[in-house]
Amino acid sequence: MRLDTVFYRRYASQIPATSPLWFFNNYEAYDQMLLRPDGGAYVDSIREYHPSRELRAFIFFNTAIEAQRSMNTEEVRRNYVRLKEEFGDIWWAKKSQINGSR
Repeated sequence: MRLDTVFYRRYASQIPATSPLWFFNNYEAYDQMLLRPDGGAYVDSIREYHPSRELRAFIFFNTAIEAQRSMNTEEVRRNYVRLKEEFGDIWWAKKSQINGSR
């Protein structure tokens, strides 16, 4: 079975960035950048306003990973600093330190 991207885009566009539904599947929240016309802004909203600290830490971690892939060192640093300072007790922040990402 294949994902119906038209249906999924319509469905995903109706879920607010602060919805607890995103907590159930972190990867789906991050993938919204690919599926929504406002993807980057939407993920920024999740990262800043979602009530789940775990999900917000996950988004910071993955944003830093994507910035590493595109060699945007300032974005990498900015995300890892916030990850460490605001979410140091969460697994994603600990994982970033293990990987040597600071």
